[in-house]
Amino acid sequence: GIDEKKNVIVTLGERGCLIKEKNLIIPAKNSGKTVDTTGAGDTFNGVLSAMLACGSGATKAAEIANKVASLEVTRRYAVSSIPTGDEIKKIIEETEK
Repeated sequence: GIDEKKNVIVTLGERGCLIKEKNLIIPAKNSGKTVDTTGAGDTFNGVLSAMLACGSGATKAAEIANKVASLEVTRRYAVSSIPTGDEIKKIIEETEK
């Protein structure tokens, strides 16, 4: 298994992210037309951190973070484009199916 405490996750923009220790690329999920990438990295990092803090493994956390950031870029501006808690919960529920 991987050592979750020593893992490195690298964002790859529209390509998704790389979990270095596994040499695994998790592709971004296109949620629609990209209109503004401002805040995408912050959104990814915030969701990734929250998922890890709640006990998710690196792969699941990165997958959810990718999906949320993919939704964020379909909206304009930095703060108002960040998906709501309810939207994030829905993404998590859909991913767990």
